[in-house]
Amino acid sequence: MSKGVCDFYRFGSFRFSPKQKTLWREDELVSLSPTALEVLDILLEKRPEPATRDELLERVWKDTAVEEANVTVAISNIRKSLSSNGSAEKEFIRTIPKKGYLFVGEVEEVFESGNEGEAAIPIPEVPKHTPRWYLIAILVVTTLFVSSFSVWLTWGDGSEISSIPIGEREFKSVAVLPLRQIGMENSPLAIGITDNLISRLGKINKFAVRPLSAVESYEEEGGNALEFAKKLKADAVVVGTIQQEGNQIRVSLRMLDARDGAQLWNGTYDEEEKNVFELQDRLSIKVAENLISKLTEEESRALTKKETANLDAYRAYNTGNFYFSKRTRSDIEKSITFFEKAVELDPGYAAAYSNLASSLLLLTDSAQGGNPQDVKRERIQKTIDKAIELDPNSASAFASQGFLNVTYDWDIDTSLKNYDRSIELDPNVGITRNWKAWSLMAKKRFKEADQEMRLAKTLDPTSRIIAAEAGLPLLFSGDLDNAEPLFREAVELDANFFQSRYRMWTWFHYSGRHAQALKELEEIKRLSSATEPFYLGFRAITLSQTGQKQEAESIFADLEKRAVNENVSPVMLASVATYLDQKEVARQWLEKAYQERNDYLLYLDIVPEYKPLAKEPWFKELLAKVKNQN
Repeated sequence: MSKGVCDFYRFGSFRFSPKQKTLWREDELVSLSPTALEVLDILLEKRPEPATRDELLERVWKDTAVEEANVTVAISNIRKSLSSNGSAEKEFIRTIPKKGYLFVGEVEEVFESGNEGEAAIPIPEVPKHTPRWYLIAILVVTTLFVSSFSVWLTWGDGSEISSIPIGEREFKSVAVLPLRQIGMENSPLAIGITDNLISRLGKINKFAVRPLSAVESYEEEGGNALEFAKKLKADAVVVGTIQQEGNQIRVSLRMLDARDGAQLWNGTYDEEEKNVFELQDRLSIKVAENLISKLTEEESRALTKKETANLDAYRAYNTGNFYFSKRTRSDIEKSITFFEKAVELDPGYAAAYSNLASSLLLLTDSAQGGNPQDVKRERIQKTIDKAIELDPNSASAFASQGFLNVTYDWDIDTSLKNYDRSIELDPNVGITRNWKAWSLMAKKRFKEADQEMRLAKTLDPTSRIIAAEAGLPLLFSGDLDNAEPLFREAVELDANFFQSRYRMWTWFHYSGRHAQALKELEEIKRLSSATEPFYLGFRAITLSQTGQKQEAESIFADLEKRAVNENVSPVMLASVATYLDQKEVARQWLEKAYQERNDYLLYLDIVPEYKPLAKEPWFKELLAKVKNQN
């Protein structure tokens, strides 16, 4: 390691000033971001020892929320600048596996007093008749050095950095990634602050804000903020950390332009936990100010509106959200306990009532192994009514009301009114548009349903359930060719998601590609089990279409026996019976589904599997009963 601080490092045709943080090649200034120059300074200082990633993060990005990818980007930019300035044949920076980076070029240190009698080499002065572009380049580099929020980064894939000034950029979408709590995984506080920031920004309606459900997989998918934002198709991304020591909270945030990696803003905020609501005000205002040029008074009020002033209620609410995000039945039941505690502690907590209603409704979802009989309608309705009473502009509450209209009331027209009201209040929630699309399909308004499904995908690009169902309006309208790529995209998004594989099998089945349907069934079995009722039902249907009716009938007989003591879907059993040409048995199972208020019956006359029953008098009567209640 070098002794003392020199005035210049000279290597190859380059000179670097550690005091002024400038890099020159002969008499030309090399353009590098301030952070890259800081990294280069440390590498030169540490010779002949490597600089670790942790050391670089601590010294260059101290008190700033960053991830290790920033080090990689800085090293890449330094290497690119050195190689693009005439030294491609030389290796200056070497990656040391599991350690860090080592500057390996031959370096001469130059001091003002001279090095072994040699005079110091000054930074070249700009000639009097320097071209205008050259002066501008120096001005830009100086400005970048002074202004912390103008640090430029790249994707790390060789893409060019945008020249658009930060103040002139426009953002149509933003993703707030889950805050990472240092020293603790799966933190309710981190999720709570993230969710609060997403919710507040969503009230502005000048840009789309990706929902919490869209960003929850951030850490699972590698924790690279820019790459994840690209997947979310977000223009801007907010990433950060949270630390808690006793009653003290520190939140560090950084906002990047996801399109070119330019840093827009960063800040660190310290507060006592009892002042967490004021902290949330500051965070939401600061992020919003960096996304739009000027906030109106109404927007400022929306950004600082407090849901509760009760800290214990807030903690319970955050814990409820923490369990709700896991989406398993047992975790949803836990979330209900905490949401109920939150409204008990603060009876005026509208958001807690709204999320409580969402949790109760999710318990009735067949995908969670439930049905409407599991939760009394009156309980859910009372919760929704309270949420809307406390907050007449609760988009979530109106969406829940629409879902309840479908699930319990079979009232499609009223559900559409409530979905439209929810979308009017917050047009950027993908799942609400997905639910609306289902109601539109029940009305055979397939073109509108397709539009809503596509909007849902745009708003929530990482939602597996939205992707899995995106092709259904086309499928049910008979447009199999255009439906196919949508189902394949869902499988590409997550090949291990049961619903995506199920919908892919459905497409193969309706398209008459039974050999491929059988292959898809192997994937479904892998994701569930060889004894899973849905897998066996799908298999029986496919076998019945490939000349293996006897095996299909055997599977069906076993499923009927299991249905006596197990939760086996009656509409699925009716579908198998229809393909086996057991129409009377199909009638019995559909009647059972009607008694259980299975809302799949709302789609009886649009799903292809029941077309063989269309002329049956009893089927027409069943359709009439369903429509009369709609």
